[in-house]
Amino acid sequence: MLALRYLKRNNIPYAFYINGGIVAHKESKLYKKIKTYFISGARYYFSPALKANEYLEYYGAPKELIFNYPYSTVYEKDIVETAKSPEQKQSYWDKLKVKGENFTICITSFIKRKNNLSLIKAWKKVDKKHALILVGEGKEEKLYRHYIKEHELQNVFMLPFAPKNQVFEYLSYSDNAIYISNYDIYGHVINEALAHGLNVLTNTNMVAAHYAIKNGENGFVMQKGENINDYINKLFVSNFFDHARESAVTIEDSIDVHLKILGEKL
Repeated sequence: MLALRYLKRNNIPYAFYINGGIVAHKESKLYKKIKTYFISGARYYFSPALKANEYLEYYGAPKELIFNYPYSTVYEKDIVETAKSPEQKQSYWDKLKVKGENFTICITSFIKRKNNLSLIKAWKKVDKKHALILVGEGKEEKLYRHYIKEHELQNVFMLPFAPKNQVFEYLSYSDNAIYISNYDIYGHVINEALAHGLNVLTNTNMVAAHYAIKNGENGFVMQKGENINDYINKLFVSNFFDHARESAVTIEDSIDVHLKILGEKL
């Protein structure tokens, strides 16, 4: 904010860059005025998706000055080439005391916004051979553990926060990934799951769902009011490995688009 004030006061042209955004329609007029001051006035804007463009436009960015780029946290080298066998997956997770024949992962924060409790509740109706693995940390951890214990969910497992290289290893030994946040400004975890060839289930509350997932082709997008267990069951009989990998975007892709935009505008 200090940097933006300096640029504005000294008439220095700049680009405003976001990795996602959701319009807060219920915020006060003062909050909107402050956000509009800081967001408006850039020479150019960079946004990861058309859905995020709405955020910039709402707070004063001219539509014609917004350029879209593929947002990614994976390099080309991170995209898996071959799928692990069921035996390899079971052996790997068995060492971490995770039992199952099919493995669904959710790399997340244990907070209300991520809607993880709804996912855990849905797992009550899932066959015990299908394991759900939550990886992360947060204020709701005790709540999750209490619910899992109370309902004797032997196929739901919780692992602590992990660094990126460990997360990518977890993904490579998983079959599916589920992200059903109440809202998310983007959701880079979706692209990370695609890069590892997973069957992905997400919902329209995540901006990345509108950009990264083609429903029924490389994953599933759940609409408001639909039954999550219907989609979970679809995951178990799907194999989007090739389509998922092909649709994942990389940091190299992002660089190419940035260079093209900058080359045309500077």
